[in-house]
Amino acid sequence: MADKDEFSTLQELREVVERNENILTIPMWKVRDAYGKERLKVHVRKGIHDELDGLGLTHMPYEIPADQNDLLRVIKKGTPVAKLIAAARRVGKPEDDQLIREAVAGDAKTTLQEIREMVCA
Repeated sequence: MADKDEFSTLQELREVVERNENILTIPMWKVRDAYGKERLKVHVRKGIHDELDGLGLTHMPYEIPADQNDLLRVIKKGTPVAKLIAAARRVGKPEDDQLIREAVAGDAKTTLQEIREMVCA
């Protein structure tokens, strides 16, 4: 790979996500190309989802975008960032509130609002 953030397969994408502290936002056309397809049809998007899942990755939005110019946030499962995002998306678990409180530093109120806006968009 020429650039440390370049990838040509979804396995290589996983490595790039790991090098970027377990979270990376990229355009769908790069994901599609790494999957080896030319179009983002329904079955291709399902295949991308399944392969990412098999590689221990999750993504936002949960439904893979059909537009090649849309962005996909890819997150390594089981990592602190994945746990924080999951906690921010769930409602009803008091332990999630504590996890979010502990994760923010400095101006916690502003940071927490930014997290909520990011995951609820």
